[in-house]
Amino acid sequence: DLHALGTCYLYISGGEPLLVKNIEDYLVWAKKHIPYVHIVTNGSMLDQNMAQLLSRCKINEVSLSLDALEATHNLHRGSDKAFSNLLRAIENLKAHAPAIATTCTTILGPWNMGEQEELHRLCASLGVRQRYQGFQEYPSVLERQSGATLLTKEFLGELQAFLATLPSADRDRYMSLQVQYYAHRLGMGELKHPIFSDPCLLPYYYVNILGSG
Repeated sequence: DLHALGTCYLYISGGEPLLVKNIEDYLVWAKKHIPYVHIVTNGSMLDQNMAQLLSRCKINEVSLSLDALEATHNLHRGSDKAFSNLLRAIENLKAHAPAIATTCTTILGPWNMGEQEELHRLCASLGVRQRYQGFQEYPSVLERQSGATLLTKEFLGELQAFLATLPSADRDRYMSLQVQYYAHRLGMGELKHPIFSDPCLLPYYYVNILGSG
């Protein structure tokens, strides 16, 4: 159905998609119909055999969720092996699935900003590109936190300082818009970019299918 609609990019996330029984059957089917297939994983199940399996599926990209350096990442993920498993996953993909683009995705928040320069150097040394996303506080989250917000001027300053250290090739346009949004939330500026005022294009170009179907 997605192929019939002209879909050119499929992003499979979770949860942990590698827990799906016979995931390779779905990936092979998807790759037959959609040009670019991208899967995101925490790396815990990405051993040598899984890397070889993904290689045979001929998917285009694997993103590994990387939060911070070892202690913070393990704490955030609730496992003392999360970080080492992720490094092992990168090694396995490099060795057994070299045709697949391997990237790391990091959500930037107050809990990990102080570690990002060193983390960026680590990813560069491993030969993987790092993608960044800004943390979001959805209304339901704020309700559970009794209205408390993690967004502060101090965090915004740290974020701007870190982004300024990145090479131009690693400066995502999205993150500059995220900074503008944070500043507006803190009463420090207006939302000047038209993306904040023009009609939203997501309903025309994006569909999110949940695990429940």
